[in-house]
Amino acid sequence: MILALLVAAVYVVTCWGDRITSVSPRHRHTVKEIEALLRSLESQGWRVKKDRKYYKAYCPCGLHKKTVHLTPSTTGYLRNLVGWLRRETCWKEDRS
Repeated sequence: MILALLVAAVYVVTCWGDRITSVSPRHRHTVKEIEALLRSLESQGWRVKKDRKYYKAYCPCGLHKKTVHLTPSTTGYLRNLVGWLRRETCWKEDRS
């Protein structure tokens, strides 16, 4: 039981050939574009926690926090979320 909890809490890194992928200990978001944004936040040091009806993203500087809904209410939700992050936080958009 304790071992299972420890395994669930640890980041699992799997290596497939020359590509390394990491599996996050949180549940994936159902909208793939929002999931990509959450992974971008995590790659820049943000801590993302899943609550009951939303995710909470905490900035590494400790000044910023943003909630991300599980069920976005409008089609412009992602655009508004990215705009808020760009304007109000120290998040830098991935230009890949």
